[in-house]
Amino acid sequence: MRLPIWITSLPRMDNWDYHYNDLVAQHNQYDYKPGHSLKIDDPAMAWDNLYNKFLERTQEILGPLNIHWHHPTQNKFCWLYTANKSHYKGGIHQHLTSSTINGVYYFSVPHNKDYDDSAISFYDNHQNEIWTYKPRELDLIIMPNYLHHQPLPCNNDSYRFSINMEIVCDWPEKFGPNLGQLNWPELADV
Repeated sequence: MRLPIWITSLPRMDNWDYHYNDLVAQHNQYDYKPGHSLKIDDPAMAWDNLYNKFLERTQEILGPLNIHWHHPTQNKFCWLYTANKSHYKGGIHQHLTSSTINGVYYFSVPHNKDYDDSAISFYDNHQNEIWTYKPRELDLIIMPNYLHHQPLPCNNDSYRFSINMEIVCDWPEKFGPNLGQLNWPELADV
């Protein structure tokens, strides 16, 4: 079975070093709660620009989207997930209550020869791992909201910064059937 996942890339942001250092500073000031990511503070609108590129690339792949701009969870926020050898808050999750389409952009990925280091794993609804992918810097993963996944630990002093972005829209046909609308037991083979 082919997973409804598209892996593409986005260009490196202008002023990358500045943004990296800003993410480190925001990360160091954030009081993490289990299961939460940091909403990136974006006074210069650089992350808004990244979100627009994500939206454009998603529509190149999936076709035009009827976006629900007035839905309470539709926004152009970018959420930061941070990991290194001293910070890891992973857990298997999905985005059923907050989006239709989920995107993960890998802003920075430390170099490591271990395939599972800094990888992302995907799961069926019984939490059986079905695939693991080792992202590269600038990768963008586009997936449906129901797909269970988890970032794996990063055993490096350097940070892995992945940026989560979400779209609330009508269901794209290229995703196939909307398995998120089925009851939990019916999702066993997803």
